[in-house]
Amino acid sequence: MNDTDSRKTLLDGERSAPIQDPAKAPVAVLKGMYAAESRYLAAGGPGKADFATLAPFFAPDVVLFQAEGLPYGGIWRGHAGLERFFLVMSGTWRCSTWSARSSWRRRTRWW
Repeated sequence: MNDTDSRKTLLDGERSAPIQDPAKAPVAVLKGMYAAESRYLAAGGPGKADFATLAPFFAPDVVLFQAEGLPYGGIWRGHAGLERFFLVMSGTWRCSTWSARSSWRRRTRWW
């Protein structure tokens, strides 16, 4: 196999190698993240719970982009940035009492 062959991607019709560590399989990672998020929220969530519960599921150099027009818009970098983002975002939505059902009852359009 030459260098060109070794660089083929899934788009070229190659199959990916089987995942050797079942704990790193996409479904296992997703379930682990959801379980960690549940523990994090049960412990009080942003501003109260320890972000270390979620940190293993994000790269240390994670970058999150949010539209500038949002109350929590901007670029959030690293674990500390992500923790601040969760705090600001949760504070924004904690104040919201909107629901589709209440909008429908008032006959206001929400879309």
